[in-house]
Amino acid sequence: MKSFYSIFYKLIFLLFIHIGTCIANSVVIKLNPTDSIIIDFDKNNSNIDTISNIKFEVLDTAQIDNIIKCGYTYTRNNLTNEKNREKGIVLLTKTLDFSRKVNYQRGILYSLFLLNEVSFFDKNYSIALKYAEELLKEYTKLGDKEGIASSWLQMISILIEQNDYVHANEQITLAIPVMMETGRVQSIKYLMEKLSLLYANKNRELLNSEKIKYETKQNFLITGLSILSIFLIIVFIQRSRILKEKKRSEELLLNILPSETAEELKQNGSAKPKSFNEVTVMFTDFKNFTKASESLSPEDLVNEINLCYSEFDKIIARNKIEKIKTIGDSYMAAGGLPVENKSNPFDTVNAAIEIQNFMLQLKEQRILEKKTCFEIRIGIHTGPVIAGIVGIKKFSYDIWGDTVNIASRMETKGEVGKVNISNATYELIKGKYLCTHRGKIEVKNKGMIDMYFVDRII
Repeated sequence: MKSFYSIFYKLIFLLFIHIGTCIANSVVIKLNPTDSIIIDFDKNNSNIDTISNIKFEVLDTAQIDNIIKCGYTYTRNNLTNEKNREKGIVLLTKTLDFSRKVNYQRGILYSLFLLNEVSFFDKNYSIALKYAEELLKEYTKLGDKEGIASSWLQMISILIEQNDYVHANEQITLAIPVMMETGRVQSIKYLMEKLSLLYANKNRELLNSEKIKYETKQNFLITGLSILSIFLIIVFIQRSRILKEKKRSEELLLNILPSETAEELKQNGSAKPKSFNEVTVMFTDFKNFTKASESLSPEDLVNEINLCYSEFDKIIARNKIEKIKTIGDSYMAAGGLPVENKSNPFDTVNAAIEIQNFMLQLKEQRILEKKTCFEIRIGIHTGPVIAGIVGIKKFSYDIWGDTVNIASRMETKGEVGKVNISNATYELIKGKYLCTHRGKIEVKNKGMIDMYFVDRII
């Protein structure tokens, strides 16, 4: 079986020789418009000396590539002639050094690859391994996974030819993730099967010796560890994918529900409704939205609403209050839940002031652009609510109670560019905000309620 692999490698390499010879046996290297060197290895091998004396600094990258091909073909054509073969290797080494000096990446990779191939075919495996390792480092620096996989396969093949089964096994274990990612599972599987077969052949030859019995156990242990390593790597990859999907699901859930409610839902499969004694609810609404939207295309309308609501989201997050939902052109948020706190009236009023300032700036910009602009009313009320999840599909976190209805009425009874608050909210914030009393205003189904416009922070 071992002789079969050797013949197989030689046939593949001879095919490369034939192709390379057809390309490189007649190469023209133009030095300037009036001077050129015609390389014909079949007729005049002495031209290798002329090429070796060329000053690489005057050549372009295409000419360097041709010289690399020349050195490779010359070396292959003279594998049985040690003196001439050495000349070709020296030329390839020179192109490698020059490519590194000028940081010509393709020249580096090309020279390393061909030096590796020549050394491997010449059975100089230690040198071939050195070039394969350098090639792997170059591809790793570039982040080229295809090149990394190819170089790694060559390294493993060389280690197997050197009968260095332990290091070959180590490299196979390390290379498995890259091979799987680049679709080279069959290649690594072939090398593993070859390695296992060579282990078995070696063990059969040494069964009569106590020393070899120990090595047999060791080899079986290594093979077992290799299989275990492959299994663990596959498990690790699958686990990473599962964790990635889990993280994505959790992020989506947090976009829909407050973090505390989402955690309760994950742990228990449901979330119980909860009563809150003091929550500050805010409603916003665009004035004459239907009329203003008639002057915009559907796409422009959606883009403008998205611009506003995206900024609202940032503002309420900054003030640590919770977005509840949007209904058409109405935006609803609340402070003091899902975790109760005493700062919720101030947090919500601060957010409302920021939203009004943003809308005023946007209005000025749209007027300068001679575009349709939206104006907004904001209403706020503080009181008890019940909060929880509704539905079994497309979960929605919502709040209920008289506080929600009154907050909605505060918005309806408000004015454009103002933040209208109820007396309940005013009593909680009056020490920190300057407000204008509007008097008692009738509210549908609620009678007369004292209302205030928030002017500014004191």
